[in-house]
Amino acid sequence: MRLVAALLELLADPAFVVDGGGIVKVHNSAGTGLIEDSRVGLSSTGQLVLRGTRAARHLSSQISVCCASGRSQLDGFKVEGPDSRELSVAIFPLMSEASGDIAAKQGRNICDALVVFSVERTINSLRAPPQSVRGKFTPTERRVADKLKDGCDLKSAAAELGISYQTARTHLRSLFAKMDVHRQSDLVRRLLTEDKS
Repeated sequence: MRLVAALLELLADPAFVVDGGGIVKVHNSAGTGLIEDSRVGLSSTGQLVLRGTRAARHLSSQISVCCASGRSQLDGFKVEGPDSRELSVAIFPLMSEASGDIAAKQGRNICDALVVFSVERTINSLRAPPQSVRGKFTPTERRVADKLKDGCDLKSAAAELGISYQTARTHLRSLFAKMDVHRQSDLVRRLLTEDKS
């Protein structure tokens, strides 16, 4: 369990260790934040519950299947709210030596599971920024943006534009700031959304 606790400290995403029935044993500080954000909660019995879906949903059935099969599961859920977001859930079985001995005696797997959540903005929530922001691209930023939008990676875009990779990265960071995104995939989606409007 000490190894799992150390792993939780390293994870930036909200993470929980639960038993085979979905009852929380331990979680990281990002998990506390997710519970306070009301996207995930605890039932009266201590089980993980998804909130913001049409009906509060227990994750215990998925966790039980994962623990029984010893196989990881990845699922996505639409979380309703003012900022439409996709909540991804990954469940990983954590087998221990003790659970292996019990499983051998009882003919089944008994284990804990690591449940990791990732909250991602959906394409619909990526609104185009005001025209004043889009109009403030420098000529080189516009060319870099066009190359990325056409499917080039940053290194290829830099080579085709005749600029260094470091310069291209500087322009990419500037585009992130101007378009209010943090990932290249979100930037490309927003640029494509801009073209359609």
